Amino acid sequence: MATNPRLFQPTSERGWSCLIDHLKEHNRYCRSCGYLLRKLQQDACPECGRAFDPDDLRTTLKHPNWNPWKLLGSFYAGLVILIGVVASAATVLSFLAFDPMIYKLSTFAMSVLMLPLVIMTLIPRVETRFRTRLIGLASVALLLSVAFTDWPLRVSFAFHRPALEVHAETFLAGEPVTTPTTFGLFTVMKVKNHRGNVGYQLTGGGGGGTFLVLKDPSNEFVWINTNWEWSLGGDWFHVYQD
Repeated sequence: MATNPRLFQPTSERGWSCLIDHLKEHNRYCRSCGYLLRKLQQDACPECGRAFDPDDLRTTLKHPNWNPWKLLGSFYAGLVILIGVVASAATVLSFLAFDPMIYKLSTFAMSVLMLPLVIMTLIPRVETRFRTRLIGLASVALLLSVAFTDWPLRVSFAFHRPALEVHAETFLAGEPVTTPTTFGLFTVMKVKNHRGNVGYQLTGGGGGGTFLVLKDPSNEFVWINTNWEWSLGGDWFHVYQD
């Protein structure tokens, strides 16, 4: 390909003119960050600040260079969005007393992504904003805290507890119950009495599911055929009946 001889004339004015003419037909890129320098009227990259010489095309690139740290920064931002969405969904599901296995298994599946995110957060050269790093760490912490402590359910239960205790008292007194029914944000599918313990079924069917159980202090057991039992304070428990 023939080279325009004007490109190598020494004057800065001629250099700018030739570079602009050249960029009309060819893209040139910053050697540091790969920024497109088309129609640029200054001798420094506006993205990273690297200077270039309009008289010397060797100070620019014909093709953008591959910047692995910038690529990792884009990947990191995607991970932050994904984990943030999952963490937010887990918080809402827990607050509404959905089956905890949904977000616990989701957290386990996301562990293969959370570990790389934490590692990249600690690498300064990964090109991402400080705010994005904070959001990433906060999203990981939120998801893990929901999975291991169920704190949104505990907060929600604290608001619903008075109404549930009043209902349990009338239920034990023999007042009939129509189900399904609701207590605030909780949808109760069935209400059961097992030897003085009152169970409010939140998920599942006739074969089992999750229950909020008010235990009779005189009973040693909490509920029947349970896979797990988590105390919610006092005589209340969150259990899974198999």
